[in-house]
Amino acid sequence: MTTSCTAFAGFKRIASGPPEQVALAAKAALDANAAHPLLVFDDVSGKLVDFDLRGTPAEVLARLASKPPPDQPAEPARGPGRPRLGW
Repeated sequence: MTTSCTAFAGFKRIASGPPEQVALAAKAALDANAAHPLLVFDDVSGKLVDFDLRGTPAEVLARLASKPPPDQPAEPARGPGRPRLGW
């Protein structure tokens, strides 16, 4: 999980700081004016950060808290060779 990010609505910076704070500011900006493109960047890597901004602010924060860190794979890595056949 990123520790600091910055959100832009069009060419205007709307928030910078912890992901929870930036996600709420992005949600408010999106609800106020959906015509502007909304982009959020990780402050360290510069990569785009994707927040699910659907629903209420509480739902946005709940999804953000339950999201696994991007550096941990969802499934364990498989080794080379044939797959197990169920024995």
